[in-house]
Amino acid sequence: MGILSNITVRAWSAVGKILSLFGRLADAKRRKIDADEQRIVYLARQQGRDPEEFVDYKAAKKEKEKINKLEELSKNIPSGYDPNYYFKLLIGVLATEGRTADSFQLNQIYTFKYIAKTGEWYDLNPLILVTSASGSYFEGINFHWKDLAASKYVQSPFRKYRFDRVQSKFYRIEPSELNYVLRIPTFYPIKVNK
Repeated sequence: MGILSNITVRAWSAVGKILSLFGRLADAKRRKIDADEQRIVYLARQQGRDPEEFVDYKAAKKEKEKINKLEELSKNIPSGYDPNYYFKLLIGVLATEGRTADSFQLNQIYTFKYIAKTGEWYDLNPLILVTSASGSYFEGINFHWKDLAASKYVQSPFRKYRFDRVQSKFYRIEPSELNYVLRIPTFYPIKVNK
């Protein structure tokens, strides 16, 4: 096995570890929200008050609603449509949550519409963790290329993007929501022929 092959295998392995970590974070966040709600309900009963009077209870419910929207979308997704249809459903939910931006922050997860010009495979609706930005480019891990089966299209899930090829706003996704978003079939691999 050559050096490039070793690097490629490690890249795919790293993506799997990141996804596993984000999955554990999502589970922990869900458990914390449930525990906070139960604690406040118990405290409200002790004090003879309505749980809605507690600011923490309202915050926990709001967080749970955000997660539930993406979870419900991922569970009840209609079948038989193309990835752009699902992308519109996803960004519709994210837009209602105020997750739309003209730019991004490093080390955050985003989805957006992208049209490449290079003579290789690219994803029309990437779902990336932005790792760096410099000049007219930014880089990140595209979670759509997460499966080793994707290695027939690309050598690495680490991708480079040009700012001028982004065709939409950036839609931010919390790490705790990533597993739900990955169940929505927005992945759209396209080959650009030179």
